[in-house]
Amino acid sequence: SVWGTIVSVMGPALKKAHFDKMPEEDRNRVLVQESWALVKQDSQSLGVNLFLKIFEIAPAALQLFSFKDEAPLSESAGLKLHASLVMNTVGKAVDNLDDMESLVPALVELAERHSD
Repeated sequence: SVWGTIVSVMGPALKKAHFDKMPEEDRNRVLVQESWALVKQDSQSLGVNLFLKIFEIAPAALQLFSFKDEAPLSESAGLKLHASLVMNTVGKAVDNLDDMESLVPALVELAERHSD
């Protein structure tokens, strides 16, 4: 339809004009949330790859996890579960970037659970 064509051509330009007028903090939040939407499409696999890279850079870090002896590590059910939990937590944080009153206490509680 003609309207569909107009929207497909003008939509991105109108969105960019609105985006450019946003305060920098809001633009950054939108960019993070749009980027995370892409990550979320394959979050478990990307999470596993993130942890594998961490263990490659800092092999001693693997000893902190219950799945340290599961081989091959890339197929570890424990690693996949932990990666999913971490990625879901990051996703919740990204979703709540505009609600710091809720986000900060949740992140503090998470940090407290991970400290000894």
